[in-house]
Amino acid sequence: GTFSELWKEQLKKVGKSGVEFLYNDPRSGEESLVNRMEELIGTSENQLHMAGYLDFEFFSNVKEAHERGVEIKFVTAHPDQQGDGGRVGQAIENYKELLGGNLRYNSLLHTRMLMKDFSEVIIGTADFNRDCKQKYQSGVFTDNPAIVYKFVEFFERMWSDSEEFG
Repeated sequence: GTFSELWKEQLKKVGKSGVEFLYNDPRSGEESLVNRMEELIGTSENQLHMAGYLDFEFFSNVKEAHERGVEIKFVTAHPDQQGDGGRVGQAIENYKELLGGNLRYNSLLHTRMLMKDFSEVIIGTADFNRDCKQKYQSGVFTDNPAIVYKFVEFFERMWSDSEEFG
């Protein structure tokens, strides 16, 4: 077959493989990435693993999950690294009050990820702050067990190398 025919066949397979491209476009208002992030947090039943910068943007979502009994582990950067220190510092205080020792920081953090119940992962450019909606962001969602397992291993390595806020 032609390249076009072969490509269309491959696309059919990709659509069923448990991998999806998501993005936010501040100009058009497209928010498939932030919507899926909110969905994963909102439908989590047991665990959430989060890594990225933060402010108040997702706090109410995380708080609601915590109140449902979801165990949440969140790795962020030190507020000095995140800029806009006052707002970020206050958000970190709120997260510390909510999560206690399950909020940690790591000066080597660059990854942005969200994992729900050891079964679904989003990895991409979006932080858990207002930049998520105000800038072009992209990410990949997967529920492929082999890939999710690699994220579990990666997150646990990063978690064990991170420090609790004092």
